[in-house]
Amino acid sequence: MWQAGAAQLAQLNPAFRRNLINCLPSYKPLHLMGTRSAAGIPNLALFSQHIHLGADPSLVGILFRPHTVDRDSLENFSKKKRESMR
Repeated sequence: MWQAGAAQLAQLNPAFRRNLINCLPSYKPLHLMGTRSAAGIPNLALFSQHIHLGADPSLVGILFRPHTVDRDSLENFSKKKRESMR
């Protein structure tokens, strides 16, 4: 088994380190989230970062990347608070 400390991880190629860290949590299924803007424009996005919060009532959380660029799904969801996931 390979073990590495923070200093060793910091020395790895950035692309390799990103892929290594991203694969640690194991298999992540993709989900589709459909939203609609206030103007009625549909948007369909893929998400792999979701969290099961509860079953009664059904609650699922979605992680968004930092809001540094336009994120249509986040904008649409923030306004409506309710969308569909498949």
